[in-house]
Amino acid sequence: MKHYMVVYQTQPPEYEAMTKKAQELGLKLEFGGGRKTKGGESPNAQIILNLKQCNSKISIARTGKIIIYYPSKLVLEKSIEILKTIYVPSLNRQDLRCQGPVDPLSKAFVLKTTENGDGIGMTLSEAIVNQYEWFDPKTKEYIYVLPDDDGNVTPPKDPDLIFTSCCPITISSIDKDDAQGKRIVTGEKLRWQAMQELRRITKEHRLRPEDIERAKLRAKKQQDSKP
Repeated sequence: MKHYMVVYQTQPPEYEAMTKKAQELGLKLEFGGGRKTKGGESPNAQIILNLKQCNSKISIARTGKIIIYYPSKLVLEKSIEILKTIYVPSLNRQDLRCQGPVDPLSKAFVLKTTENGDGIGMTLSEAIVNQYEWFDPKTKEYIYVLPDDDGNVTPPKDPDLIFTSCCPITISSIDKDDAQGKRIVTGEKLRWQAMQELRRITKEHRLRPEDIERAKLRAKKQQDSKP
């Protein structure tokens, strides 16, 4: 059976407390990894949780880096639920920050991969998300919100804001090679980076109407300049 891998980052774990909780729940933890000490002992850099009943495995580093190997999305969800029962400090789904290039459990973006995209012989990676817009009549600025990983949209708290539109945003990328044809970065990785940048811009920036008009003019000039 094929296994997939996803990497998350969260708070560093408390090894002793986790071991105690796992014992109480009848779950066996394995320790190991990392460079051995001068005396030859293992530094126990990782906790390994083999979930044979789910056919999955979870690797937990002291830094809070979590790697999950799983055969299906349903098994991944079950594995995370089991992880939450033993993790110390307490862990919620939103505490797991995916390190990319794909978060299998995120409902915010619709991901699409097309072989020979646009007929150019390369794999086209796309991500589509709905961006929601509110207008602030006091500052004359527009505020944007993206769905969270559960697909929920939380409106800004200011009751005076006016909802104006919902617009789909599409991110498109292809693999990038160097002059010798060696792969530098995959389209999936570039797409992930663009998704994170879109989240950052949406969260940190407000736009005035004149900013939007300038952006439209720049986009039109770029389109008209294409051969």
